[in-house]
Amino acid sequence: MAIQVDIKKAHCNECLKETNHHIVFSHSDDWSEVLEESAMVGEITIYGKYVYELLQCCGCDTKRILFTSWFSENTDFAGRLIPTLTYYPPIVNRKIPDWLANGVFANGDHFVARLLRQIYDASTTGCYALAAMGIRALLEQTMIDKVADQGSFKRNLDKFQSAGHVGTNQRQTLEATLELGHAAIHRNFNPSGDDLRVALEITEGIIASVYVQNGEAQALKGRIP
Repeated sequence: MAIQVDIKKAHCNECLKETNHHIVFSHSDDWSEVLEESAMVGEITIYGKYVYELLQCCGCDTKRILFTSWFSENTDFAGRLIPTLTYYPPIVNRKIPDWLANGVFANGDHFVARLLRQIYDASTTGCYALAAMGIRALLEQTMIDKVADQGSFKRNLDKFQSAGHVGTNQRQTLEATLELGHAAIHRNFNPSGDDLRVALEITEGIIASVYVQNGEAQALKGRIP
């Protein structure tokens, strides 16, 4: 006889989208608390519910925990309780590039690997300002690594461009990305998730161009008859 398995939609960090998940295990707790009790107002009570679920993606088999909570004071306009969802590990909306674990970054000690992973961690937990600051630090250190410290941020960028690491169009996108970090550090700017996504895409492209793609291009050239 077939065993009925409960299925629910949930975000998968490997598939990077909402997929069907098996509910491997589930446990719930209901709670309530009397805030006030008197003859005049009667009994005032708050209440809620906690649900703990171990989920397994039906596509890639990745497992994670989903904690869902309801609170009587958190409702919509129709009076329905609004659930709060918390995933462990947190939701990942951007996958770490495959090249981060290969080549020059294989041992994980390179400053690019170290900083990038911390930037992804900050982004995953919603710390977008910290991630933007990290991107600025990473790009500045990359310029210094390739052209040495020229004594100022602008001279580093000028030398980085004149050395051929970025073209005119790339410099404009690089400056916008650096400005995001400047604003987070000096002007109390809190970037959005979309702001950080764009900055990460630009940063990954520059890092890949500077450290990864040249070696891959040379290897490709050697394989072409």
